[in-house]
Amino acid sequence: MILVSLLPLLLWVTLVVAQNPNIDRAGPKVNANHAVNNALQHPSSRPKQPPVTPPKLGVYTSQGCFGAVPDNITSLRSTHNSPSWCYQQCQQKGKNVMLLKSKWCHCADNYPAEVFALPDEKCHIGCREDPDVACGGIRTLSVYNIGRKLDVSFDPFTPEQRPAQEPLPGKITSQGCFSQLPSQFTLFSDTNMTPSVCHDKCKGRQFSAMLINGDKCYCARKYPTKQSLLPDERCNLPCPGKHLFVCGGPGAYSVFNLGRNLGVDHDPIIPSKSTGQVIEHQPKPLTTSKELVSRGCFKQLPRDAVRAPMRAYSSRYFLEDCAKRCQNNGKRVAMLQGRECHCANTYPPKTALVNDDLCKIPCQGSPDQMCGGISDMYTAYLTGLSQHVPYQIGPSKSYPRQIPFEEPAAGEMTSHGCYSLSSRQGVMTPKGRKSTNMAPACSRLCKLLRKPVALTQKYKCLCSDTYPMLSTRVADKWCDVACPGYPPEACGGHGTWSVINTGLNVSVADDEEEAKALELPKLP
Repeated sequence: MILVSLLPLLLWVTLVVAQNPNIDRAGPKVNANHAVNNALQHPSSRPKQPPVTPPKLGVYTSQGCFGAVPDNITSLRSTHNSPSWCYQQCQQKGKNVMLLKSKWCHCADNYPAEVFALPDEKCHIGCREDPDVACGGIRTLSVYNIGRKLDVSFDPFTPEQRPAQEPLPGKITSQGCFSQLPSQFTLFSDTNMTPSVCHDKCKGRQFSAMLINGDKCYCARKYPTKQSLLPDERCNLPCPGKHLFVCGGPGAYSVFNLGRNLGVDHDPIIPSKSTGQVIEHQPKPLTTSKELVSRGCFKQLPRDAVRAPMRAYSSRYFLEDCAKRCQNNGKRVAMLQGRECHCANTYPPKTALVNDDLCKIPCQGSPDQMCGGISDMYTAYLTGLSQHVPYQIGPSKSYPRQIPFEEPAAGEMTSHGCYSLSSRQGVMTPKGRKSTNMAPACSRLCKLLRKPVALTQKYKCLCSDTYPMLSTRVADKWCDVACPGYPPEACGGHGTWSVINTGLNVSVADDEEEAKALELPKLP
């Protein structure tokens, strides 16, 4: 009887529990799912980079943590990335090396250059599929030999002297390579010498310039004499503290402005005490453009050419102003192409000399003189420092160069490679000067438009919400057209685009991925 009387009450309670979703019937299941997700994001132990192991045939072995990728990589992206998954992909592509970073799997023929090797603890981000194993870190990659070839070489690396640039407040800027020291300086030594170490020695002591040679750091208030300027390739010694940087060369000094005083003077010419004669001849000042005579039309710049920034008022007498700017910087040759001014100490190779008819752009302010031609033709002029200028010997300067691929990083501009098609959703930037187009300038414009992707192709700057289709990525060598704003770097090529992540969003979709995401399921 009691059971029969309680039956209606039990039925009512059952109905309430079934209809009320807030009752914690699924509590243990939800908590279990949360625990699984938490374990993936926060593994019980810190992800470990496997120790370096001698390569073995047929198995993949860790070769350490590196801060760069080698040349000519093939890149794949997957939410299931792990050493075993990446190993299968690189085996199929016939590569010797795999490099992992988060969801990225890179396949290559060589290891990265040895100078980019880092301590294992720098690779500390767990793989998507195996959180206990490291798949790179912040700007680092876990590198493996996949067992196809035991004797795999490292990518070659030769540090290069930074080209001279206009001094900037608060920044260390290269001023070139010189054969002499200024007359007054303070010397410091450090077995771990780098530009930053030398800067620490010189800052706070009212110095304006620093010079480096090997493990020696010289703090000074003036640059060396203008006449002691050397071609950049004469400064070729890796810094003892970090081989990525150059610290002078045999009989040569890397010179920097410390960013405190932007108008640093060069040491004056010193007269000989015995004869009163000037040891180094002062350059003959230029007065009119009539003194400037063309030395030929060339289809390329010399290896040591540095672009000189020209101000707006230079348009009236552009040729004279360019030659004077080069002369003031200790350069013997001015190379002009339209509104571009480049300074050098040598002519281009003789093989680059072409018919004068190809240089037919009149110079602004001096219409009787020619300032280069179309398709990157340059007219050479002597600046008055010397009548004896050699032609460049050896191979041509290897630029323009596509910026190598880098893993996207928040707030930073990074290269995403060379592509044969632009993004379908791209928009041409409405402002910006074509003559100064280059990766940083285009990236800044796209950032202002709140676009995470920038694409450059010579004078063109395109902004987009997505990368181009991944299947259209091509080798970097196909992006070989010089950026108008910085010729050493490439802004796309003939039918190709240099693609950049602006730093607004590090997880940008490819065009084809976005198309799949928008595709609706078909009705039966």
